[in-house]
Amino acid sequence: MSLDEEIAICQFGQGISSINELQSHFTQLNHELKKIYLYELYDLIRQLNPLKVDLDLALADSPLDATYTPSVNLKSGWLNLERSTLTKPEEERNFIFLLYLYRTTYRRNYTLNQENATTWQYQDLSKPDVVQNILTTHHNLLEAIYNNPSYRTEFLSLAKLWHDQFNFRAPNQPEPTASHANQFHFLDYDELITASLNMFSLKTMRSSLLLRHSLEKALSIQYKIDLQQARQLVIEITRRHLQEKDNSTPNY
Repeated sequence: MSLDEEIAICQFGQGISSINELQSHFTQLNHELKKIYLYELYDLIRQLNPLKVDLDLALADSPLDATYTPSVNLKSGWLNLERSTLTKPEEERNFIFLLYLYRTTYRRNYTLNQENATTWQYQDLSKPDVVQNILTTHHNLLEAIYNNPSYRTEFLSLAKLWHDQFNFRAPNQPEPTASHANQFHFLDYDELITASLNMFSLKTMRSSLLLRHSLEKALSIQYKIDLQQARQLVIEITRRHLQEKDNSTPNY
C-alpha cells in the first residue's frame, strides 16, 4: 500500500472523503493486488486495537445488508482475519466492511490523539498543505535512506530475495475456496504472514521477512520513526532497487 493510498484511507476515517473513491480504486486492481490491499487494510485496523463492539458498529454503519457475515472476529483481544476474505466471491463486500471497521476504530483513536498528534495519521488531512508536507517529508526521508551506504547491502539483499520470491510461483495453483458459513477458519497474524503468500518458496519468504523486519527496526531507531512508517519506507526502497535491477516490481 502506497503512502497516497494510506492517506486516502485516513481521510475516509476522518470523514473527508467518500467510500466511492476508495471503491473505484479497489475495483481497478487485479485479484492478486486486491488480496494484498485487503490484508494491508486489515493490518492498519489491527494496529488501532479494535474492540468487539466496533465490529457491530461498523456493520450497522455500512451499506451491507443482512446477508453479509463479517469476515473478521475478535478473540482474546486479537483481530483475526477469516481466510475467505482474500478469495474472489466476497472480496468487494469484505473490502467495504473492512473500510467501515477501520473508520469506526480510527475515529475513537482520532478523538484521543488529534490534539497531541505525534504521527501524521492524526493530523487534519482536510488541509492540502498538511498532506503535501507529509508527502514531502516522506520523500525526503526515502531519499536519505536510499542514499545511506550503511543500508545499501541489506536493501540489495532484500531486493534479490523479493526477486526470487516472486519467481517461485507454483504453476496453475488453484484459487483457495471460501469456507462454509459455519466452518470459518480464522487466521491469526503470524499464520497470515506465513500462509497468505504460500505460493512462494517458504524458505525465501522467511528470509525476506526476517531481513525486512530487521531493517524496519534499525530505521525506526536511527530516524526516530514508527514501525509503520519504517515498513512503508523499506517496501518503497526495496521496490526501487528491484526496478533498477531488472525493471520488475513485486506486488507486495
